[in-house]
Amino acid sequence: MQEEGFKGIRDAENSWFYRSRSFAIRRVLSGFKAKNEKICDIGAGYGAMCPTLKPYGKVTAFEPDAEVRKICAENCDDAFPSSELSELVAKERGKFTLVTILDVVEHVEDDEAFLKQLHELITPGGHILVTVPAFMWLWSELDVFAQHYRRYDKKGIIAVLEKAGFEIEYASYWNMMLLIPAFIVRRGTGKGGYAAFSMPRWIDRIFFEWVHLESRLMPRLSLPFGTSVFIYARKK
Repeated sequence: MQEEGFKGIRDAENSWFYRSRSFAIRRVLSGFKAKNEKICDIGAGYGAMCPTLKPYGKVTAFEPDAEVRKICAENCDDAFPSSELSELVAKERGKFTLVTILDVVEHVEDDEAFLKQLHELITPGGHILVTVPAFMWLWSELDVFAQHYRRYDKKGIIAVLEKAGFEIEYASYWNMMLLIPAFIVRRGTGKGGYAAFSMPRWIDRIFFEWVHLESRLMPRLSLPFGTSVFIYARKK
């Protein structure tokens, strides 16, 4: 990812989006009674998700960008000291009970091969938690800026995960309340940048409460649409 992309992510870490997504992640993991896990967070960035994941086990971060990884190491229990996923797989094959890959798969050209590598990291019966942006008709300049290859519908990301050797235990869209506003903005302007994460405090609060409310339904229910897809799957 470009340096500007990392800066955008860092600036957005306290936004309604990241706070509500963190809550949804906790809902899913707690709903499946995840605890005492050995976790690997792939594409961890600055490590903002590590505090969300730590209550469920020890978190090892994998972040390819060396400069970003220095900050990431301060937030996680450990940071793998290499930029090469193949080195992580070779050293830690079959050692993790949970791999998290949060808005990362869309950055990878060969998503199936990538997920097959992650499959090798997981102990038999272990799990993977995946989030990806939803629907190609929401494509905007933000996707170009962030160097995405694609957005997914639920059926599409499930198909790729199943080909990579995973069995789906829960699949849902997320952030359904803001899907229509996002569509209107992106269809009308072609834009949809990080400015959406930098709202006045009162708007940020409203967005958070909306998305927080629907996230409380997870994982008891699968939401029918949204701007993202959540998948919780088990290694066969």
